[in-house]
Amino acid sequence: MVQFANNSAQHYPLHKDIKINIKGSMGESIIEIKQNRARFIHSPCRNQFCVLHGWLKHNNDITACLPNRISISLHSKNQLQHSQFDALSGSQ
Repeated sequence: MVQFANNSAQHYPLHKDIKINIKGSMGESIIEIKQNRARFIHSPCRNQFCVLHGWLKHNNDITACLPNRISISLHSKNQLQHSQFDALSGSQ
């Protein structure tokens, strides 16, 4: 799931390799989904902690670009629909 500062969230499947451009409070962040993993590959923040965090690959993994107000987390099908993780979630 990708979640934004206004608390809206978008869900993406992990089985499709894609790059997602997301506009945050500071500018554009780029999230990559590849081989059932997800990560920030670019963000306009100064310290780049979100990019340095690397790949999210396990259920409930989470990372965020706090200055740009975007976060991503992995959730299983069971968590998303109330197994195995199969979606990226995140916020700004």
